[in-house]
Amino acid sequence: MFSYHAFHPAFGTDIISQFASYVFQQSHLSMDVFFVLSSFLLTLLGLMEYKKKGTFSFRKFFIRRILRIWPLYFSILILAFFIFPLLASRFGFDMSLPEPEYYFFFIANFYRIDHVFFLRIFWSISVEEQFYFLLGICLTFFIKHIKTIFLVLAGISICFSVWAAQFSVHSFTHTITYFFDFGVGGLGAWLYHTESRHIARLRSIKSLPLILFYCYIPLHFLLFFVLEKNYPSDFIDLLSRYIFILYTGVLILEQLVNHHRSTFLETNKFLIYTGKISFGLYCFHGMVITFLNIIVQKAGWNVSTFYVGCAAFAINYIIGWASYTYFESPFLKLKSKLSGI
Repeated sequence: MFSYHAFHPAFGTDIISQFASYVFQQSHLSMDVFFVLSSFLLTLLGLMEYKKKGTFSFRKFFIRRILRIWPLYFSILILAFFIFPLLASRFGFDMSLPEPEYYFFFIANFYRIDHVFFLRIFWSISVEEQFYFLLGICLTFFIKHIKTIFLVLAGISICFSVWAAQFSVHSFTHTITYFFDFGVGGLGAWLYHTESRHIARLRSIKSLPLILFYCYIPLHFLLFFVLEKNYPSDFIDLLSRYIFILYTGVLILEQLVNHHRSTFLETNKFLIYTGKISFGLYCFHGMVITFLNIIVQKAGWNVSTFYVGCAAFAINYIIGWASYTYFESPFLKLKSKLSGI
């Protein structure tokens, strides 16, 4: 997602460039990966807590979510709504702010009026918080029917998205759009927790079938690039997204159960640490990109957007590291004490 926001490459008109442009435009699917993974992890932890204790604590669940999200999120909101406007006025910049209640009450994904970029990206946090509340209720009162609930959520999402595509309704930031992601992630957690026979085949996949499985994504993009080029339709794009989400869910299961799996994701220290500080990286990247571009423009530097993007990545990583180390960690330590398992 950072690359999609920070880099703005100019693509040519030849077929290779068109394909490269198509793949770049699919960067938004990274949000689907996050939603699927989040649902999988939280559902699995909830199921494990219920199995161990015979009950699920909604209070502790939501307190853990608060300790992970709220300190940094609300700190940034304080900067955005109270500090930055003063600085913008002092230095003669215009700053378009949204109605604050949309962000303070986690409904920013329904705010349609244009405003500062570094806040607009927080729509996904609103979607997450809404899902946390729904998931907490389901795990507390309907945990024995959790599989059915996730199937229903996925079905509702499909119907809603098809309707939105049919009537050209904006649905990209709508919560129901991502019920499919949450449904796939939650069902994956249920399958893993119950040791379902449906994932038994993933335990021993190897050799050529495993290679083909890992190579699916580039083939997926190539297939749907051709389809979009010849039969442009919102429904083609929707089908591509659904298949990608399903693949993400299967990949998560494969990485957990397959004895012959690639260990790249679980042994790469840079990726592991990046995942650890990812919340800070996401929260700060909009501000870093915005302020760096302002500096470059005001200074009159003729710098390639590629170099600006690279500088933004480095600065954002340093800020993300500092935030995790010196600000988020105390809250995370407190969160770990409230673990349900």
